[in-house]
Amino acid sequence: MRRTGVFRLAALVLTAALAAGSTLAAERPNIVLILADDLGWNDISAHGSEVRTPNIDALMSEGVRFDRMYAMPLCTPTRAGLVSGQWPIRLGLNRSVIWGGSDAGLPDGIDTLPERLARIGYERRSIVGKWHLGHVRRAYHPLNHGFTDFYGMYNGRHDFFTQIVGDERDWHRDYEPSPDTGYTTELITGEVVRIIRSEAGRRPFFIYVPHFSVHQPNQPRQQDWDANAHIESRQRRAHAGLVTNLDESVGLIRKALEETGVSETTLLIFMSDNGGALDYGASNDPLRGTKGQVFEGGTRVPAAFYWPAGGMSGGRVVEAAVSHVDVTATILAAAGVTQTDGLDGEDLRPIVEGVRKERGAPVISFIGSPAREQAAAITNEWKYVEVAAEGGAAPPRAALYRISEDPGERTDVLAEEREIAARLAAALQAYRALEPRPGTLRSALEPREFGQNPPGDKAPKDWRIPQE
Repeated sequence: MRRTGVFRLAALVLTAALAAGSTLAAERPNIVLILADDLGWNDISAHGSEVRTPNIDALMSEGVRFDRMYAMPLCTPTRAGLVSGQWPIRLGLNRSVIWGGSDAGLPDGIDTLPERLARIGYERRSIVGKWHLGHVRRAYHPLNHGFTDFYGMYNGRHDFFTQIVGDERDWHRDYEPSPDTGYTTELITGEVVRIIRSEAGRRPFFIYVPHFSVHQPNQPRQQDWDANAHIESRQRRAHAGLVTNLDESVGLIRKALEETGVSETTLLIFMSDNGGALDYGASNDPLRGTKGQVFEGGTRVPAAFYWPAGGMSGGRVVEAAVSHVDVTATILAAAGVTQTDGLDGEDLRPIVEGVRKERGAPVISFIGSPAREQAAAITNEWKYVEVAAEGGAAPPRAALYRISEDPGERTDVLAEEREIAARLAAALQAYRALEPRPGTLRSALEPREFGQNPPGDKAPKDWRIPQE
């Protein structure tokens, strides 16, 4: 009888534990993180654009809109920060982008967002879209950084219709080339919708959706070109076509979440990886600057969170200066991860709820080789900018803007506010000190000009990663 009683007690304890685990799993949100590529501030109608984006607009009006979300000025650094939750300078991936032949990538030994989610029960952790965090070695592959499956492209760009770059096709499922054909944005959207329909209602899932759109080349579908006939500039119209298709993708993903009954319990995040590229038809008006610069147009991006079950709804607007690394910290906090060691980001929920007015340290935007470096330290009220003199021989040109009142960065007040400028300059120096010493991190990116392949390099067949 005693033994039977012990067994019954053990069974009750096990049942309670399983029930508690199921309850925790049910309370954890599904997470869908949509990252647009090169979307300009004035590329969405919610910001006054002539490009119609009803689905992105709805996400902003129904969720929480972040009016001062800052990313890094180029693709790779922002993606490194999102996947790791760390400032990308720590990873040797802050000064440029990874080009086709570069032996650089996300280093080993970091605790990534999907790895942290795996430890608390997120069994499905998918990446669908553009990786751009290394592909020469398998160690850089998404499957070696906590993702359970990968469908998409390694490089920074390719042909939207053929997926070819460098004379080889860059489209993969896990480690192998994928034979799937179609338009890149449609392939990405279809895969995301399929995963949602297969996983909804089971254990919580995480899907990272780094879109290739609206990066150049400007290759819209015919129907998206036709939908923007009201735009006179051909370049702007072609870019707008990419935006139209991106907006459609957001709508289809939301529809899948709604039809499977998990929209209310899914943390859906939308943002861009950097500002728009003016040379290819984007618009960042009324902000100054373009992709690749730390001025507002290059680093301040559209962003919104939607999660009704977690209190992120109702059209609230957050005007505090926040960072892309805060997105990672917020995802983890929302999922119930309490271990924050190694994170540079901060949980944004206290700011959303009005408990705090701003993050605890300045937001940093940073890009460029030492000879062409640009850096900015940003608070709710101030923005301090340093731009290297040509060649890097002379001291950098510095400026201070009261960014809360001067988002166009037109009036330099450094001469009147030297104490504030000095404090923010010190924050930039502390940021630079985080960079690994040259030669200490094999995966670090060598600063150089953007390009798909160094001269003379040839792409591997199907961009296949060699086994190591």
